[in-house]
Amino acid sequence: MINAVFGQKTDELYMMNGDRLTGEIKALEYGKLKYKTDHAGTIYVDWEDIVSLKSAHLFAITLSTGERWFGSIDSSLDTGYVIIAMPLASQKINLNNIVLIDPIKKTFWSRIDGNIEFGGSYTKASDVLQLNGSFNAEYKGRNFLTGYRSSTIVTTQPGKDDNRKYDVSVYGVRMYSGNWFAQVNVNGESNSELGLDWRVLSGGAGGHDFIRTVYSRFSGSIGLYYNGEKGGDSSKVTSSIEPAFSLSYKVIKYDVPKIDIYTAFNVFPSFTETDRVRMQYDLQTKFEIISDLYFSLSFYYTFDNKPRTAGAAKEDYGIIGSIGYKF
Repeated sequence: MINAVFGQKTDELYMMNGDRLTGEIKALEYGKLKYKTDHAGTIYVDWEDIVSLKSAHLFAITLSTGERWFGSIDSSLDTGYVIIAMPLASQKINLNNIVLIDPIKKTFWSRIDGNIEFGGSYTKASDVLQLNGSFNAEYKGRNFLTGYRSSTIVTTQPGKDDNRKYDVSVYGVRMYSGNWFAQVNVNGESNSELGLDWRVLSGGAGGHDFIRTVYSRFSGSIGLYYNGEKGGDSSKVTSSIEPAFSLSYKVIKYDVPKIDIYTAFNVFPSFTETDRVRMQYDLQTKFEIISDLYFSLSFYYTFDNKPRTAGAAKEDYGIIGSIGYKF
């Protein structure tokens, strides 16, 4: 019976004002239920305005405690509750405790989400041209996700060498109960401003969501990584072992326009190089233009107290504007 309803708009949404909407539940993330209807198209409904919902589709449902349930959703006689129907049991859940709803999609490609961004600027007075772009993709499974991220910033100016900053990352995350998670990463970097020809950082970390609500997420992690680097003025490759301490926070404000704010801070002291420490801070704000199309304004700050190239700068920072599309 469940397979027969996939692709049909047979889900039911019960609103606080007494309305009932028929459509298809697409996802719940950061306080908004993405809901597709026949007549109004895809709409975003405030989670706090919903008193119940019903769907025979299969979902992965995450609670604020970190628990994850897999099943269909049925309405409850008690306002503000739903019944999660699983193969061997059912569980009554308060809507206030649900922070994430992901459909369990049938095909590989339908489980991939991501975004692409492009931006640039030119100043005639200084004849400086800057181009930037990024691409991110993420595959979601029941208790894990894997992903790819990359970004490029190139700055050119007559009479000077181009400044180039490249970042690429492949990662996997396994979620556990109690809002705990484990992750593995392989990151590649290049930054001519810091005299870094290339860096490969590989290792893993364990982390915890200190705050997980329907509107925000605050996480921290501790990890250990192998760092292989090559400076721009040498053929020597240097190896080191680095612990990593990370904090990140994401929140979405559903004003006009919709604002998505993400910030992360990472510190990498070195076990094998005396007194060396690296830091990375990122802040990104996305302003929705129309559904899935947005304007992004980002700030980054990178610090290395012992850069690989003699005389290279110890810090690099910038403000980047882009137009992006989510898929």
